[in-house]
Amino acid sequence: MTILNDLANAWLQPFLVHLFEFSVFISIIWFVDTVLRLKTNVRYWMWFAALTKIFIPPIVQMPHQVESIPLNVYLLQPIPLTIPAETTYALSTSAWFMLAWFVTVLAFTILFRIKHQRLQQALANAQSIDLSQLEITQLNSINNLRLFVSESLQTPLLTGILRPKLYLPASFRSWPAAQLRSVLQHELAHLKNRDLWALSMQILALTLFGFHPLVWLLHHRLLHLRELRCDESALRETGIHPTEYSRFLYSILEQQNKPKLGFVGSISFAEDSQAIFKRFSHIFEISKKGVQKMRWWHYLVVITVCAAILPLSWQCSNKKMLTEPEDAAFAKQSGEIVKFDTAPMPAGGFKTIQENLIYPDQARKEGLEGKVILNVLITENGDVEDINILKSLSKGCDDAAIAAVKLTKWQPAKSKDTPVKVWVGIPVVFRLNENKPSDPHGATAIPTDKDGKLTVLGQPSDKRFAAWDEPPKPVDGFAAVQKNLRYPELARKAGIEGRVILNVLIGSDGVVKETKVLQDLAEGNNGCAEAASDAVKATQWQPAQKDGKLVDTWVAIPVIFKLQ
Repeated sequence: MTILNDLANAWLQPFLVHLFEFSVFISIIWFVDTVLRLKTNVRYWMWFAALTKIFIPPIVQMPHQVESIPLNVYLLQPIPLTIPAETTYALSTSAWFMLAWFVTVLAFTILFRIKHQRLQQALANAQSIDLSQLEITQLNSINNLRLFVSESLQTPLLTGILRPKLYLPASFRSWPAAQLRSVLQHELAHLKNRDLWALSMQILALTLFGFHPLVWLLHHRLLHLRELRCDESALRETGIHPTEYSRFLYSILEQQNKPKLGFVGSISFAEDSQAIFKRFSHIFEISKKGVQKMRWWHYLVVITVCAAILPLSWQCSNKKMLTEPEDAAFAKQSGEIVKFDTAPMPAGGFKTIQENLIYPDQARKEGLEGKVILNVLITENGDVEDINILKSLSKGCDDAAIAAVKLTKWQPAKSKDTPVKVWVGIPVVFRLNENKPSDPHGATAIPTDKDGKLTVLGQPSDKRFAAWDEPPKPVDGFAAVQKNLRYPELARKAGIEGRVILNVLIGSDGVVKETKVLQDLAEGNNGCAEAASDAVKATQWQPAQKDGKLVDTWVAIPVIFKLQ
C-alpha cells in the first residue's frame, strides 16, 4: 500500500498538468479550425499536431529557484526516522485517482479488443482477389497490397499496417469503372498518407484518455478530415466529376441496411451516414468555388499554433532546484561568499535531530514515506536563522522536519578555525518499519488533526483503557499548553532547551488525573519536568472518544522548552 501511495503521489501532478496542457492545445486547434477557412490538408495536419501533443508529456523542467540562496547546497547525511507500521493503510486521494484512470484504460482496452475480434470474425470468410483481374493500373504502385471481397461489408474497408488488406463489398462487381477507380484511388491515398498509422495513434489516445471529451472530438475530426483529403485525391487523380462521385457515395449510403461493424484499426470508405453528408457538402463546395486559397497570415497562424506544443510541454514544477554537492561549498557572511573547511554539525550528533523528530499520524496512517530536504542557514553561534524547503513530502512531514532542526543546537561551520554563517542542505528521511507489529496502545508516532497540527502521542500505560478513535486535545489548542508553561529559572540560566515528554491520564471529564515523566529534558533536577506537568494540568482538555463515547486514556504529550 505504501508503494502504491508513493507512486500515485509522484504520478498525479504530472498527469493533471499533461491533461491541462493538451486540453488547451486541442481547444486552440478547434478555435482556429472553426474561425479560419483553411485547406483540408492544413486542417488535418493541425489536428494531427494536437494528436501528437497527447503523447508529449511535460518534459521541459522549469523549477522555481531558491531566490535567497546564491550558493551551492552542501548536503549533510540523511536523518532517518523509523516507526512501527500499521497493519493496514488507507489509500490516498492520489491513489484513488490513479486507480480510477487505470480502470478506464483497462475498460477501453477490452472494448477495442472486442470490436477488433468481431471485425476479424466478420472478415474471416472473405475471398482473395487477384489484382490483375481489376485491370486498375494504380494498384501496381502498392507492392504488398492484398485484395479481398466480403459478403459482410457494404463499403470498402482498409486494414493492416504492415500488410495492408483492402476489402471490397460483394456489390463492387456492379460498379461502373469510373466509380471503381475513384474508390481504389481513395483507398490508395489512405495507404500513401500512412493513415493506418495515424489511426493506431488515435486508438492509443482513446485507450489512455477515453474519459476526456476533447480526445473524442480530436478523434472524430481526424476521421472526417482524413476522408476529405482522400476524396480530394480521388477527384484529382481520376478526373471523375464531383456530382458523379457524390452520387456514388449516396448509393453506398442507401445500401447500408445491415448492422455496422465496429471498425477498430481499419479505415472504412463510408462508415457513418452523417459523415457522408458532410463529405457531400465539401465536394459540392469544391465543384463550385474550388479549393480555398490560403493567405499569408493563415500560414502564420498555423505555424504559431503548432509551435505552441513546446511551451505547452513545460513542467512548471514546484520542486526547488537542488545543486549537487561539490568538493567545496560556500557560505554567505557579511555579504561575501566564504569557503568553509568544517561543515556544521548538530551538538550531540545527528541522533539529537532524530530524537526530536515526530512522525505525523496522517502520514503514518497513509503509509507515506520519503525524504524532506531542508536548506538551513546556520549562524556563527550555531543558531538556525532561516529554513527553506528544497523537497517537500507534505502530510505534516515538512513541519515535523523543520521543528526537529530548529530544536537542535548546532556547532557552526568553520573556515580557518573561524565560525562562519552557512547554508547547508539537511535531508530528513521518514521511513516506516514494516517488520514490527502495530500496537495501537504503544504507538510511537504523534497523531495529527486534519491540518496536521496536533501533537498528541497515544501511549497508554494501562491496558484497562481502550484505544481511542478521537484523541484528547486542548480546548484552546496546543498553544494553550505552551502559554501555561513557566520556564524554570534554573533551566533558563543554564540555557537548557529541549523537550519533556509526559504520559498523561486524561479522564472522560477532561481533567488531568495523573502524569508520569517519559523523557526528561536533561540530567539533574532542573525543574522542567515539574513545569511541564503543571502546564498540562493547567490546560483544559477535550477527552478522548471511542465509539462516540468519552473515555479515559493515557496519552504522551511533548512539551517544548525553547529560549527566545
